[in-house]
Amino acid sequence: MKIKLILDILPNILDKHQKENKVKNLLYTMHKKDKTIVNKGTPRKSRWEKFV
Repeated sequence: MKIKLILDILPNILDKHQKENKVKNLLYTMHKKDKTIVNKGTPRKSRWEKFV
């Protein structure tokens, strides 16, 4: 799973729940503020793709 790769890179001072929240916040920022990615899946089962 690709998310595991990202979670392993985050600092160990954060617990698993905090790391997951960090990733969710980054995805939200990229989607809403930067408009660099779009959700091609459903809200429950997201599939993020780079916006071109």
